[in-house]
Amino acid sequence: MSTQSFRKAISRRGVEPRIRFVHDGTNFEDYVIKVSKVKRDADLTAGIATVTLNNGTGLFNFWKATNTALNESAQIQIYVSGAAADLFTLFSGTVQDVEYIGSRAIVRIKDHMADMLEKPLGTGRLAHLFSSKTWPVDEMVWRILIEASGAALDSTETDLNADINWNSFVNWRDNYLGIKNYGLKAKFTSQKIRWGLLKIAQLSHSYIYIDTDGRVAFAPPFGTGFSYDETNSKPRDLSVKMGSQITRMLARHGYSISADTWTGNTGYLVQGAAETQYSRFSYDEESRVIWHNTLASAQEDRSQTIIDLAFPVRMFKIVTNLAGMTEEIANQITVNDTLKSITNATPIVEEVLTDMESRTVVLKARWSW
Repeated sequence: MSTQSFRKAISRRGVEPRIRFVHDGTNFEDYVIKVSKVKRDADLTAGIATVTLNNGTGLFNFWKATNTALNESAQIQIYVSGAAADLFTLFSGTVQDVEYIGSRAIVRIKDHMADMLEKPLGTGRLAHLFSSKTWPVDEMVWRILIEASGAALDSTETDLNADINWNSFVNWRDNYLGIKNYGLKAKFTSQKIRWGLLKIAQLSHSYIYIDTDGRVAFAPPFGTGFSYDETNSKPRDLSVKMGSQITRMLARHGYSISADTWTGNTGYLVQGAAETQYSRFSYDEESRVIWHNTLASAQEDRSQTIIDLAFPVRMFKIVTNLAGMTEEIANQITVNDTLKSITNATPIVEEVLTDMESRTVVLKARWSW
């Protein structure tokens, strides 16, 4: 997690950030030649980062000499020269492979949540069931993360949790889900944890993502991001695209596993103005893996989907300085653009791409109507 002082320091003109490569607790920053682009997004994509190290002295030969040297912890950290105590962790994971090219060692690091996200929930023969009751969304997610199929993340219910951003979880549970009507059931038969989390996020109109500390985090409520305008970013491109719209939706609820039938459905909710302008885009929510167990939950999903997707999606692409690397996924930023007559737009960040070589960060953010 970045501090305000780090953000201010790295925003100053002429500042030269330092890059640390920390392997198994040892800092090798003096040997870093470059790092790859690093991406975080709202799709729980398993992140990969590459660090190129100077191996002219053979210091890093231990990876090829010891058969237990891989899969150790590794972090890429950024700080401003003279302020090493104020570190920002750009990437955290484990070493997956090393390639030796001439006097260089090229180290590939995998997000430390990647293996967990690929684990299956249940098997084809032995399903993992959440069918004993109508499950609150937060309780189902918590059980998946700390119990299901060996995910086995830290279960500490404080912000000392090493794997789950507890403060964001509580905020999401109490201040968002607590005022919604979502209630789910599920039958997993080898679906990956990543798929399950993203489907739950879809049904509850939430963001589940990996934060800048490498922990699983949640929104809304959205974090407060920063402002972007002519003074601190290059042209703020904006696209308006058809193609992902839903102008009418029906959601089924109360699936019976044994009978393979549904209790009922919401009927269609139609956004007439969108259909008049853009034609009909219809969607039926009827997953037999994770489903709404109550009419109220199905109605909540249907209503919010029409609000979010009936009209073409608007996305900002903002190129800014390295201070942008501190934005979390699901932060609500502020955008101003005189040329486009945009004043205090508040899109939600869905992707952060950091390029240390060009000293730029590209943010992609969804702007709701």
